[in-house]
Amino acid sequence: MAISIKFGLTVPQRGAFFGVSTISDMLAMVVEADRLDLFTSAWVGDSLFAKPRPDSLTLLGALAGVTDRLTLGVGCMASFPGPVFTPDMVESWTAAGTPQQCVAHLRELAREGAQAITLRITGWDQKGQYQRMVNEVLPNVNE
Repeated sequence: MAISIKFGLTVPQRGAFFGVSTISDMLAMVVEADRLDLFTSAWVGDSLFAKPRPDSLTLLGALAGVTDRLTLGVGCMASFPGPVFTPDMVESWTAAGTPQQCVAHLRELAREGAQAITLRITGWDQKGQYQRMVNEVLPNVNE
C-alpha cells in the first residue's frame, strides 16, 4: 500500500519569547514551507491563558501576505503529559528521534489511517530541526 500523507507545519512562535527564534525567522520558515511541495498547511498556536505566545491573528495576517499556496489556520496543541495526556499517549503520536526513527513512526501512523499530520518543531535548535525535517524526514515518508 502506498503511503501519501499531507503535512502541516505548526509555526513555533513561542520561541520568540525565549530567544530561540524571531518573528522574521518564523516568516522565512513558512515562506520556504510554502515554496516546498512537502507541506499543505501552516498553523499558528493560540492560547488565552496557558502558554503565552505572539498573537496568532497578527501572525496569520503576516503569513497571508507572504504565502501563496499553503492553507493557514489557528491550531491549539497541548502536547504535554499531565491530567489530559499520559506519557504513553504523547509517545504514541510524537515522532521523535533520529530522522530514520521519525520516518518509521510517520509511516506507521499512515498505515494506521492518518491522512494528514501537523508537525511542530520543539527545542532550542529550531532552524536545524526544520532543516532536518525538510531534508531528511519528510522526503522519505511518502512512498
